[in-house]
Amino acid sequence: MLAFVVTAAAANEPLSIIKGTVHSSDNKPVANATVQVKNTNRTTVTDKNGVFYFRKLDAGTYTIVVSFIGSEPVEQTVEVGNNETADISITVNSSLQELEEIIIKSSRNRYKVDDLSGSMRLKTPILNLPQNIQVVTSDVLIDQQVFDIVDGVTRNASGVIRQGHWDNQYANIRMRGSKLPAFRNGMNIEASWGPTAEDAIMIDRIEFVKGPGSFMLASGEPGGFYNVVTKKPTGQTKGLVNFSMGSFSTYRGGLDFDGKLSKDGKLLYRIAASAQQKDFFTKYNYSNRTVLAPSLKYLISDNTSVTLEYNFQGSKYLSNGNYTFSPKQYADPGIRNNFFYGDPAMEPGKLKDHSAYVYFDHKINDRWEAHAQIAYFNFRMKATSTWANYLTADGGMSRYYSMSDEAGENRFGQFSFSGVEYTGPIKHTILMGADFGNKKFWETSQH
Repeated sequence: MLAFVVTAAAANEPLSIIKGTVHSSDNKPVANATVQVKNTNRTTVTDKNGVFYFRKLDAGTYTIVVSFIGSEPVEQTVEVGNNETADISITVNSSLQELEEIIIKSSRNRYKVDDLSGSMRLKTPILNLPQNIQVVTSDVLIDQQVFDIVDGVTRNASGVIRQGHWDNQYANIRMRGSKLPAFRNGMNIEASWGPTAEDAIMIDRIEFVKGPGSFMLASGEPGGFYNVVTKKPTGQTKGLVNFSMGSFSTYRGGLDFDGKLSKDGKLLYRIAASAQQKDFFTKYNYSNRTVLAPSLKYLISDNTSVTLEYNFQGSKYLSNGNYTFSPKQYADPGIRNNFFYGDPAMEPGKLKDHSAYVYFDHKINDRWEAHAQIAYFNFRMKATSTWANYLTADGGMSRYYSMSDEAGENRFGQFSFSGVEYTGPIKHTILMGADFGNKKFWETSQH
C-alpha cells in the first residue's frame, strides 16, 4: 500500500509566515503558551516543542505577545517581507520547573486533546480536521477506573458499542453498523476473533475515527476505525501507583513510572504493569490478568530518536455462562442472575499475547520529518467451554463440550515522510508513506 496526499493553497492569499519558539529562562521549550498578534484576533498556542506559527500574513511589522500562567507577558516586534518566513525566539521569565508546577495546580481541562498522536500522520489540529475524530485519554480511563478497552470504551465515545461474549480476551467493538478495525500505534492488528483487548495500564489514548475516513490509514470499514496508542517515555519524571477493589472479589493493582535513565537526559524509560483478579455475577466465572509494558527511548540528537517497546498480556480465566436459557424465554421468573450452565471443573483458558516495536523519528529540517516503525506480534490461547444444544419442556438442557487452540503471528513495517513545500505562491502540504504487513492465524477446535 502506498499513500500520497497533496493539498494546495489559494494563489491570491497572503503567504507570509511568522514562526517562533518560546523558551523558559533555563532555555527549555515551553508548551501550551498563548501567543497573540497584538491588536488582532490572531491567537495560537505553542506545541510540545514550544513552536508556534502565524500563516497567511501580509507583509509588514507585527508585535507578538506571549503569555503563560505564572509568567509576565512578553512582547517582541518582528518584520516580515512579502511571501517570506520570519523566524523569532522569545524567552519567558520563568524556569521550566516553575511552569510545570503551576500547570499541575491549574484548573485547565486535562481531558481536552487538541492534536492527534503521531501514529495518525496528521499535523492538523483536531478542531480543523474534516473527519469526525474523538479521543479518549488515559486521564479519563484512570479517573473512571477503567480496566481495559472493552470495559470503558462505550461510555466515552458516542455511537460505540461492545459486542460478543469473549470480553476477557478479545475486543469486539462496533459502530455505525460494522465492526471497527482495530489499530495499535497506527498499525492494523485486526484478527479473526480479536485483537486481544488492551489493558488500560498500557493505553495512552484511544482515537476513534467515525465514518468513511479510513483513507487516513489506508484500511478500514465504512463505520470507521479506532487506534490505540500505547504509553511511551516522555522525558518527564512522574509516577503512578493505584489499587482498586470492588464487587465479585475484584482486586487490581497497577503502576506507571516515567523518567530518565541517564544524567544527560538522552536515555528515557517508561514501565507500566498491572495485575488483577476479577470474578463475575455468574458463579464460578473469573478472569485473572497480568500486564507488563516497558519501553526505552534514546535521543540520538535534538532531531533524531529511537524507541523500543514491548508489551505482554497474560490471562487465565473461566468464562462460560454469560447467558441464561429457559423454555419460557424472558417470561421465566425462576432464572437467577447467577445461573451457570458450564462446569467449574473445566480446565481454565490461558492466553499469552506478546508484541514488540521499534520506532525511528528524524526531523530532516524545519519543513520535513521522517518516521519509520516495525512491529512483531505473537499470540497463543488454549481454552475450553460448554455450550447449550437445546432445552426440553421440563427445563432439561443438552450441552456440548468444546476445546480450542489458537495462535497468531503478525509482522508490520511502516515509513512516512511529511512536509511543506512551495511552488511560487502555492503552498503544498505533502504526506508520502508505505505500509507493509503479514498476518497469520491458526485455530484447532474440537466439539
